Amino acid sequence: MDSASILLEGIVTKAQSPDRGLGDVAELLPYFREQGLDLKGFHPDPLVVSIAPKAMLLKKPLSVFKNVRWSTGRVGDVSFFPCKMTFQGMPFFGFVYIDHSAVPDSKSIRIIAPPIALIKADMQILVEIDAQRASVA
Repeated sequence: MDSASILLEGIVTKAQSPDRGLGDVAELLPYFREQGLDLKGFHPDPLVVSIAPKAMLLKKPLSVFKNVRWSTGRVGDVSFFPCKMTFQGMPFFGFVYIDHSAVPDSKSIRIIAPPIALIKADMQILVEIDAQRASVA
């Protein structure tokens, strides 16, 4: 990321499930791939990271998928934009994932990331986002 990025210190509130078949986006991976966003190599269960007391507001996503149908029956839009994470000194690339049909919690961000074996709830993580894609207050 460049000089127009925002660095957030966060706390992991939900780590990735050890079962790669589980997760919020597991059922939609083929759909996203067909639509142009290939998440191969990423864990389908997002990390949930608290950035409280700060809050994030989406400005310009990289990808927006309209009227996504979930197995639960709900329908809504889903947005993604890239981010960089640093965990225990190691850099990782991922995507902030926003399900617009869910109850928003702008003080937590959901990140589709590669599998990160040692990450657990209550651990610190740095998240870098592009200031053109989201703002933080």
